Amino acid sequence: MVKKIYRHAGGMVVIDVRRENFMALFLFVFISWCILYCWLYLIHSIGEKVSTTILSSPFIPVLTMAAFFAFMTQRRAGALKYFIGITLGMVLVFMQSVFVFNLCLNIMPGFNDFIFYYECFALFFFCATPMHLVIRMI
Repeated sequence: MVKKIYRHAGGMVVIDVRRENFMALFLFVFISWCILYCWLYLIHSIGEKVSTTILSSPFIPVLTMAAFFAFMTQRRAGALKYFIGITLGMVLVFMQSVFVFNLCLNIMPGFNDFIFYYECFALFFFCATPMHLVIRMI
């Protein structure tokens, strides 16, 4: 199904969207929920206040909605493959960075270090996904 954006006489905008974009959007929402739920569990396990972290700011829902609209308005095919590639690439980069930082510092990472790296990954994920999707639309 090809996406078309057009305006009716009543001023209402109708968007026909590809089925693949819905699948990519569902996967994004599921992964986002998993990332935030795991983060919430980790924050509660160390007894830190959730309201003091950057992931609890209104910035994350705004970026999530931006990614939502970017997924819905993708014109080219392959949004699902692109999203999976971006996500796996970010996971690999952060796993390698954790390994390199701890190798350079010559220490074993603790639980708080793990939470810090996880928060960095989540913030990077929520910032990079809409940016990559907007760049892909250009």
